[in-house]
Amino acid sequence: MENNGNEFSLPKLIDLYGRKPLVLCVEDNMMNAELVAEYLKDYCRVDLSYTPYDALEKALISVYDLILMDINLGDSMTGIDVTHEIRRMHGYETIPVAAVTGFVLPSEKNAILETGVDYFLAKPYRKDELHSLITEIMLKLIYRSPGSLPHVPINAP
Repeated sequence: MENNGNEFSLPKLIDLYGRKPLVLCVEDNMMNAELVAEYLKDYCRVDLSYTPYDALEKALISVYDLILMDINLGDSMTGIDVTHEIRRMHGYETIPVAAVTGFVLPSEKNAILETGVDYFLAKPYRKDELHSLITEIMLKLIYRSPGSLPHVPINAP
């Protein structure tokens, strides 16, 4: 990920954040969900949810730092529906939600982003693309934490 010539690594961002972020991955395909967990195991604590209803229950029980949301969940609810329900929960109004989807046409991407998700990652994706997404989200999480970045040099080792 480029940041105007400055490199941010996930380990550095996790140190700044103070802990590994807790991620809810909502994905109906077990192999895809396990791949996310494998890709993020060194940087995040990942809870996997295979159904919309399980995702809603988990969001009521735990407070997540970010959510990776499949859009086509193959159920009566889409990832968009689940996102809207989670956004209605106390504390989840501004939690970052990334759509992770096979809907990749520009018109589909724009339509999905207009529904209230904050980020978009097209399937299939590579490990480095998922890491770049998490890095971007972590930067915003740290920035919105009061006082986190003003005293931290951008080029800190």
